[in-house]
Amino acid sequence: PDSVSYNGPVVAPDVRCYAMVASAYAKSRLGETGAELAEQVLRRCEKYSTFTKPNVILKTACLNAWIQAGDWDKADRWLFDIEQRYNITGERIDAPDTILYTHYLEGLASTKSLSPNQIISRCDKILQKMHALAESRENPYASPNSFTYLAAMKARSRRRQSANKNENWATIVEEVEALLRELQERYQAAGKGDPKLKPNAHCYIPVANAAASSRGGIQAGRYAESWLRELEHLYLETGGPDYRPLDG
Repeated sequence: PDSVSYNGPVVAPDVRCYAMVASAYAKSRLGETGAELAEQVLRRCEKYSTFTKPNVILKTACLNAWIQAGDWDKADRWLFDIEQRYNITGERIDAPDTILYTHYLEGLASTKSLSPNQIISRCDKILQKMHALAESRENPYASPNSFTYLAAMKARSRRRQSANKNENWATIVEEVEALLRELQERYQAAGKGDPKLKPNAHCYIPVANAAASSRGGIQAGRYAESWLRELEHLYLETGGPDYRPLDG
């Protein structure tokens, strides 16, 4: 037919529709303008959405928008708002989960708005908080996974940018290595039954990169090579694709 009319019920956007628009603004690279537009989308959801109200997905988009804008004070206010809402409702739909906290850590790993020491301080606090919430069952949805540790390793490797000339390069690199070893230990402790904690080749890259960029000379180069050899050994031992060496 030349024209088609729709005679069914009114189609109302749900919270997922609002979240997609807010996420688009968060990724738009518009800085504060994009973050403000994301918040406007949330307010429209509050005003016009009949059946659903803003949940953690929509609020995470606003948090990410402020991270992209480099305003960590406003990002932290959104994180606090999300955490407080879950404390009140206890509902899964309101829970700050692994994805949210991992996004926060990924933002720390790439931000230019904080000093290396500020980045590491925030990184350590978030990772400790996730473990505490999950282990106490206060928020079982906040348990770190391999992507969380990968983001934390990238964030912690930023410390080399603030290192003084007298600081041992190995000290900085070992701090990144410690996170990978912790992930490996937690995976082993879980009886290798939790695939979300399984380290893979991507998790080795931050350690090798930290050594390669540490200005540690031949010793740092050999250290990075030792990680490649460990990865090769795991790949040959398991025969699986998880440990296939990757381009950095």
